[in-house]
Amino acid sequence: RVGHRKDSVHVDVHPDQMAPFLWRTFWGFAFICALSGPAAGADEAACAPFTLTALPPDWACAKSKTLYLIRHAEGTHNEAESAEEARPTHRGVEKHERLFAEHASAWVLLEAATGARYRDPPLTATGSRQAERLFDEMDARSLHIELVTTSPMRRTLQTAHIGIPHLRGAATTPAVATDLLRERVGPYTCDQRVEKSSLASEFAGVDFSEVDEQDWMTSTAQEYGPNEGALLAERAERAVEWLLGRPEQHIAVVSHQHFLRALTKLSVDSPAGGLSFRNAEIQTFHLCERTQQPAATLPGRGPSNRERVGRPHAVQVAALKGGDGVGAHRHIDRE
Repeated sequence: RVGHRKDSVHVDVHPDQMAPFLWRTFWGFAFICALSGPAAGADEAACAPFTLTALPPDWACAKSKTLYLIRHAEGTHNEAESAEEARPTHRGVEKHERLFAEHASAWVLLEAATGARYRDPPLTATGSRQAERLFDEMDARSLHIELVTTSPMRRTLQTAHIGIPHLRGAATTPAVATDLLRERVGPYTCDQRVEKSSLASEFAGVDFSEVDEQDWMTSTAQEYGPNEGALLAERAERAVEWLLGRPEQHIAVVSHQHFLRALTKLSVDSPAGGLSFRNAEIQTFHLCERTQQPAATLPGRGPSNRERVGRPHAVQVAALKGGDGVGAHRHIDRE
């Protein structure tokens, strides 16, 4: 029954008719998309090829992955910014006051302030302890991980090697680094990485074949400023496509605050600014590449009233708010 309210239209559907109603709605949108795409009147999301959700999907997937998203543990740049927030040092120095006016406490991470001190920073002692706690959590959960993917930055690589049981001892789980997972590329030295050859000698078990020797992104692919959100969203979608192309199904992804926010910001289920991760926090997601075959035609499957229609982006994300938890927002986000 269709009715009208002051500013909206509502549809009443009897519970017994809900699944068939949603199924017809889904395939109605799918038909429009197949005919002429979103321009024909369908919401862009009805044509979306991916979903990334907190719970395993109960619709048909051409490919599916379980992702364990992990933010790196505390780095020396985090420690420096925390110290600056607690006891500001910019006052009384004109140059520092100008930098502070534009960058707040992150001014201490600029080359003009501290040189290359925080370029590709390592973990602090606190960060190492956080990574050890991550190890304990993952070990206790006995997670099945077939591949570890990581940003090619020291803090993520160290977090992975300390915190992920599958990379310690006699473990043989492969690890692959890619710039798709790195932090937002901005004006801070902590956003820069050292040369690939230096990282490869320090982390010999990691596959760096997808990483260039020089950090060309710092000079030619800045993601800081008015277009930051769009640029990060585009890279997040490319990362999802890359993950879908991998043969492994259970994958750990070790990354950074800004990138993980960009990924989760694609969801209407997440806060407007995306989800915040604490240092060394893990959250679980399920990635699905949709098939054109309806679940009802698959053995043992029928239409589900959890079939989701009308998401606003090509990649949809829902954060797990269960056992993994969601970290409290912190001002320190040059991560």
